[in-house]
Amino acid sequence: MWTPFTLSDLWGVNVATVEDLCQRGRLHGRFVNDAWEISTAAVERFLHTRQRMGQRPVPRTQAVQALRLA
Repeated sequence: MWTPFTLSDLWGVNVATVEDLCQRGRLHGRFVNDAWEISTAAVERFLHTRQRMGQRPVPRTQAVQALRLA
């Protein structure tokens, strides 16, 4: 499981950005105990759709390293 804090550090964005993605349904997570929990599968889906849509991709080495740590 990922948190907005770990993903924001990994992706180099604000925590509020990750939380906003969850709230808008672009990054699927669960709101448990007043915090977002995001599965590895949801992160992989998000990275795949982000690259497919032509947006700036998350650096692949960072994404792969982070998924190996999960």
